[in-house]
Amino acid sequence: MSAPLAHHIMLGLVDRRVIAPTVAARCGLARSVLTIGREYSLLAFRGSDTHVHVESACSEADAFEYARRTEVSLQHRLGLPVAFERARVKPVLDQQHLGNLLHYCFRQEEHHGIDQDPFHTASNLPDLLGMRLLGRYTRDNLRRWLPRIDDRELLSHWGDLDLNGAVANIADLATAAAAAYGVPVLRGNTSAVVQARRAAVHAMWTPRVASGRERPATRVIAEQLGIGPRAVRKLRNQPACERGVRAVTLQLRLRAAMRNGQRARTG
Repeated sequence: MSAPLAHHIMLGLVDRRVIAPTVAARCGLARSVLTIGREYSLLAFRGSDTHVHVESACSEADAFEYARRTEVSLQHRLGLPVAFERARVKPVLDQQHLGNLLHYCFRQEEHHGIDQDPFHTASNLPDLLGMRLLGRYTRDNLRRWLPRIDDRELLSHWGDLDLNGAVANIADLATAAAAAYGVPVLRGNTSAVVQARRAAVHAMWTPRVASGRERPATRVIAEQLGIGPRAVRKLRNQPACERGVRAVTLQLRLRAAMRNGQRARTG
């Protein structure tokens, strides 16, 4: 019998309570899974309400170690009051199973009939599509192990959306920038928050974001980001990470496209 291609890891708390009920907790969950997963060839993960599914192209022993380290990290980061049950680890034996499992992970909320995390904060779907920087390495892993899965197939997990035709809404700027950098809100002056604000400012100077509309005034951008106009001008004059600007832009378009899709369904 040949060695497994990967392993399916399932994590849950002993009392089956919700693991990450808030945006901040889901950001923390993503940071733990993605930071540790770099060492274990992470392909996909998705936090549902009471459990987390992980697909990792590693050995069984490494899968259990990945699970152990992630559980320790989550206990500390989220302040969980109860322990995790023993992780369940199953082998992935062929290429078809590998692809099916990736989509299964991303369909968890649909599978369980919930809508807790519409933007896939507790998932690496945004990272695979360039919408978040934290787990960008998983895109390289996907190309290596599942090269036939393209962006259109990944985007379909949000439904039939047209990101190119979506017009960004300035009211989404702060949440889009926070999501692109894996933080719950743009508060304080941590490195990630400062980088997110800088990318957001530069995104507003990108013509394709406005799609023909006038660029927002400096004062309006400042109000959305919770800083002063002088700080906006300072950030504009600093070099920005191109991938960060693109991630903010895509997060803006995702929100606009989802809003349009919701109107189409209810209109």
